[in-house]
Amino acid sequence: MKSYLPTAWDMPTGLPVESEFNRDIYNSVSSLIDPATVAAALQQIYGDELATPNYRLPLREPRERRLAHQFMFIHGKVLAEKEHGQARSVHFRNKLYYPDSSSNRSNNAVSCTNTFVSFNTAPLQIKHL
Repeated sequence: MKSYLPTAWDMPTGLPVESEFNRDIYNSVSSLIDPATVAAALQQIYGDELATPNYRLPLREPRERRLAHQFMFIHGKVLAEKEHGQARSVHFRNKLYYPDSSSNRSNNAVSCTNTFVSFNTAPLQIKHL
């Protein structure tokens, strides 16, 4: 999974920065191997701690452990989307947008201050409200 992570570069220092595992990377990995197989392998390694994955583990934790938690967090969201048919949403500039092609009023945006992870399954156009 680490080989799928893009390299980000810190602007002030020019040094490489670790990227986070996101939905796009999850989709790329799942096109090659069944995510359930990856999840089972990670659970064998990390055990019950992945029952409640934390997407934002502290940077002091080993990269592999943070990656396992990020994968399992996204995997759980994907399974929930499939099971419940949840509406897609996207975070942009601290607002949560629910795409609605019939309306572009401001009531489609909900303020949010929590950390965001995008779980989009298809490209989405964001219009200024």
